[in-house]
Parts: sequence; structure tokens; C-alpha cells
Amino acid sequence: MRCLPVRGGNMARMNPPTTNPVGQADVMVLMLVLARYEGAVRGGDVDDHGLQRLADRCADVGLLDGPGPHDRDDVAEVLGDIGLRLRYAIGEHSSDPTATG
Repeated sequence: MRCLPVRGGNMARMNPPTTNPVGQADVMVLMLVLARYEGAVRGGDVDDHGLQRLADRCADVGLLDGPGPHDRDDVAEVLGDIGLRLRYAIGEHSSDPTATG
């Protein structure tokens, strides 16, 4: 199975692709939702509890290093990277723009 590199904070790990395709329209809507949520995180519109719950989930799946607390910039960077990988998934980039190494 091919894996995609993922960056989160200082960590890089392999992230296996999903086994079933996701429709392009779904991805495009998810990119918009993600961008708005990233903006809310950066702008302080997500409360600390919500931020840490999201950070914990990101850490649980390996997108952030270790347990929290994590700051807004770290969480926002992860959301931005996910958005870039979604853009790569629908062909807007010729290679994964978040790949490290």
C-alpha cells in the first residue's frame, strides 16, 4: 500500500491513503470548510477547549507531536496542510506540497 508523507509540527510520518475514493465535489466543499475553520482557529474564534480537543485528535492520528497542550499556530498549520493534501488529491498540485524529505 502506498503511503503519503504527513507533516505536523516537527514530526513526519506515513499516512496511508483511504481505500475508497471521495468525490471531487465533496473534497471541494471540505476544503472550504477546512479553510474557514483554520481561519477561526488563527483568529481566536475557537475556544481553548475546542482547540485542545481538535489538537488531541490531530495528535491521536499522528498529525501533531505528542500530547498537548498545543498552540493555535500548530493546529492551524495542520489544518492548512490537510487542505493542501486535499488540493493534491483532486489534482491541483502535481506532487504533495506537504511532503518532507
